[in-house]
Amino acid sequence: LQQKGDGAFLATAQISMQKWREMMRQSEDGLAHPLKPQRVARAFGERLAENTVLATDSGQNTELAARHVDLRAGQAFGVSG
Repeated sequence: LQQKGDGAFLATAQISMQKWREMMRQSEDGLAHPLKPQRVARAFGERLAENTVLATDSGQNTELAARHVDLRAGQAFGVSG
């Protein structure tokens, strides 16, 4: 593999990721009743300890965790099923 020097692909991917994260944040906002599961997943993720291993079974809980829990350095995510 040869490294490309201009970084255009990386820059485009980073911009797309920023837009996607903003879209996820918008889906988590608000105090809807009943509470949105996206908001619960975000709040849960913000409270995880530094050395947490987050494990989910298959299904919607995996989708919610993957989209709305931002893992930090030292944390890990595993899926079963």
